[in-house]
Parts: sequence; structure tokens; C-alpha cells
Amino acid sequence: MIRRIHDIGAKAFGFVDTEDSELAGMTDWVISVPKQEQLKFFLVCTYLMYRNHEFDEYDRFSRQLSACLAKDLAEIEKESDAWAKQFAQKTSAFLKEHPDMPHYFIASGNLSGAAYSAAMCYWAEQFWIRTVYVSAQDFFHGMQEVITRDVPVILFVGKDEQRPLAERAARFLPKVCANYTVIDSSELPLNGIDEQFRGILSPLVIRSVMNRIDAWLEIELRHPRSIRRYYRQFDY
Repeated sequence: MIRRIHDIGAKAFGFVDTEDSELAGMTDWVISVPKQEQLKFFLVCTYLMYRNHEFDEYDRFSRQLSACLAKDLAEIEKESDAWAKQFAQKTSAFLKEHPDMPHYFIASGNLSGAAYSAAMCYWAEQFWIRTVYVSAQDFFHGMQEVITRDVPVILFVGKDEQRPLAERAARFLPKVCANYTVIDSSELPLNGIDEQFRGILSPLVIRSVMNRIDAWLEIELRHPRSIRRYYRQFDY
């Protein structure tokens, strides 16, 4: 792919953790910082928006993140830990009784990726839990008809312009379901960061809560997240 990019006269910007790898050497601009994949991409994208005159508040935003974000996200994990433990215990007990019941993840806007990742990359791949991801805007195009009293639903609510779509799902769920959970990023503190930036940071806030849920699920399910049935176990 990199060769093809160069063949057509374009340049490549890459995130390659191994600084001395062949891929890093072929990339025109490269960031080699281990881990934090989403945060690296996020910070670079906001900077590019600033350079393109689409995000004039970048300097203030980046200063606030440098001063407060790491501590704020750590505090969110601490504050949500006790609740996450209870949620993991409840989920584990439910799975024992209903191992084939899918868990539905719903989100809108910039939390769509967070919900997709939670459903597919964490719960399905790492815990082998049956999951379904659906966007809040697509939820009411048929998926709502399979939600009944006991179906487990997790709804992420952000602070961006698509928040009303998630709020619509939040109003609907109590009418038909007794097993839903709403995680609203606006209810979790981000001290030292302006309110106008909360929508941008919602995915990081939600991931902090899910980090604690997943850590407790690993214990409750007695299921190490490092094992796989099929992924990289054989050729396909």
C-alpha cells in the first residue's frame, strides 16, 4: 500500500510503533509512540484541522489536555470502578443463564466507533460474548423490534451534535426493556477542560469506563482477554 501511494505521487502519514521497522522507514511522516493508538490519531487529526482553519481553539484545547486529561481519565476510572464491578457481576450472572442472548451496543456521532469497538473488539473477540452494534440512527429502522424486557442493551450517550439521536433511544428503552444501561459521558467529570470540548472527548471518557468494566469482566468470567479461538491461530 505504501508503495502504491508513492507510485501515484502521494505522501503517507503513519502511526508505526516500531520505529526501526521497514514500514516506518517507507512512511514520509511517522509517529512512533507505543500504545495509545486512538489518542495519537485523535491528537494528530485535531492538529490537522487547526492547520486547515477548522479548529481555531486547538492551542487552548491542547494546553488543557496536556494539563488535565491524563489525571481526569484516571479519576473517571477510579470513580466508575465500584459501579463497573457490580455491572460486570450482573453481566456475568446473566451470561450464565442466557449464554446465547446477544448484547446490543447503541451509540451515535463520534461514539459510534467506541460502541463498535466495545462490541466487536472487546466483548466479542476478547470475551466471546455475542454482541450486536447498531447506530442510534439505524436503531429505529427495525432493530428496536427485537428488544424485549430481558434483552441486554448498552447505550453510549455523547455530547456532540448527534446527542439527540442517542437521547431518543434512551427515552425508548425504558418503555420496552428492563435490562438496559445508559453510560452518559456528560455525567462524568473532566476538570480543567472547557465544556465546549466535552463532545470531542466523549470517546475517551466512555473508554475509561469500559476499561474498568472489561477488567472486572475478565475476573468474573475467569476468561483471560489474551486468548483467542481463531484469531491468528491458523491460516484463513
